[in-house]
Amino acid sequence: MSIRYCDCILEGKATLEYRKHFVSALHNAVELFVKQLMLNNTRIIG
Repeated sequence: MSIRYCDCILEGKATLEYRKHFVSALHNAVELFVKQLMLNNTRIIG
Protein backbone atom coordinates (compact mmCIF):
# COMPACT_ATOMS: atom_id res chain seq x y z
CA MET A 1 0.00 0.00 0.00
CA SER A 2 2.77 2.44 0.87
CA ILE A 3 4.40 1.74 -2.51
CA ARG A 4 1.22 2.85 -4.30
CA TYR A 5 1.14 6.11 -2.34
CA CYS A 6 4.86 6.61 -2.92
CA ASP A 7 4.31 6.26 -6.68
CA CYS A 8 1.53 8.87 -6.54
CA ILE A 9 3.76 11.25 -4.61
CA LEU A 10 6.59 10.79 -7.11
CA GLU A 11 4.18 11.45 -9.99
CA GLY A 12 3.49 14.89 -8.56
CA LYS A 13 0.25 14.06 -6.77
CA ALA A 14 1.87 15.02 -3.48
CA THR A 15 -1.20 16.26 -1.69
CA LEU A 16 -1.38 16.27 2.06
CA GLU A 17 -3.89 13.42 1.91
CA TYR A 18 -1.50 11.19 -0.09
CA ARG A 19 1.34 12.03 2.29
CA LYS A 20 -0.76 11.14 5.33
CA HIS A 21 -1.83 7.84 3.79
CA PHE A 22 1.77 7.08 2.80
CA VAL A 23 3.07 7.67 6.32
CA SER A 24 0.24 5.65 7.82
CA ALA A 25 0.75 2.70 5.46
CA LEU A 26 4.51 2.79 5.95
CA HIS A 27 4.10 2.88 9.73
CA ASN A 28 1.77 -0.13 9.62
CA ALA A 29 4.16 -2.09 7.42
CA VAL A 30 7.12 -1.37 9.70
CA GLU A 31 5.09 -2.27 12.79
CA LEU A 32 4.05 -5.61 11.28
CA PHE A 33 7.64 -6.32 10.22
CA VAL A 34 8.99 -5.64 13.71
CA LYS A 35 6.27 -7.77 15.32
CA GLN A 36 7.16 -10.65 12.99
CA LEU A 37 10.83 -10.31 13.92
CA MET A 38 9.90 -10.42 17.59
CA LEU A 39 7.81 -13.56 17.02
CA ASN A 40 10.63 -15.21 15.12
CA ASN A 41 13.10 -14.42 17.91
CA THR A 42 10.67 -15.74 20.53
CA ARG A 43 10.38 -19.05 18.68
CA ILE A 44 14.18 -19.40 18.51
CA ILE A 45 14.68 -18.58 22.20
CA GLY A 46 11.63 -20.45 23.52
